[in-house]
Amino acid sequence: MQLKTPGSRRLRRVLIVEQAETMSLEAQNAFLKLLEEPPEDTLIIMTSTSLERLLPTIRSRVQHIRLLAPSVEQLVSHYADLYASAAIKRAYFTSEGYMGLMQALLDQDAEHPLVEQISVAKQLLAGSTYDRLARVDEITKQKNVGLLLHALERVCHASLIQSVQNSSPAANSWAKRLSVVLSAEDSMSHNPQTKLLLTNLMLNL
Repeated sequence: MQLKTPGSRRLRRVLIVEQAETMSLEAQNAFLKLLEEPPEDTLIIMTSTSLERLLPTIRSRVQHIRLLAPSVEQLVSHYADLYASAAIKRAYFTSEGYMGLMQALLDQDAEHPLVEQISVAKQLLAGSTYDRLARVDEITKQKNVGLLLHALERVCHASLIQSVQNSSPAANSWAKRLSVVLSAEDSMSHNPQTKLLLTNLMLNL
């Protein structure tokens, strides 16, 4: 952004930040300085599938444009020649219909920041309490705890929706798990002791 742009048009550069909610709090605070005094010739576009994960100071400095997700029926029809119907529906509910994440899930695109974390989230949810607690140290050392919590939220939310639609008795269990994850995400915004937060989460999932 410090480079000069050639020409005399009013708009000469577009910066696109995809999945902006996956930035760490430190990165968001650093990016905030750019949003406060952006170059006059530059348009900044930020995409996000979870507006709540962006700092309030960032949300207040941007214009919000909401895009509606296609229906599951539309996407099953669209992808029918490429993927199995069950795989499309799983990806749809996990991504909540957001096309970039849905496509990455269907392709198992490891470069997408959420795909790997969703895989880890599924492993944690399928494992025993002991298995989850055994991974606390490993997860604490990583710098993407917030991203993992977001992945856990998506998996729990998708499982809850599917359980309700199928009238499954597991719906209550998924609702409880989702509540626990949302509480952990809220706690993360207050700079908690990460290992303690994760230990409590793993005990209650």
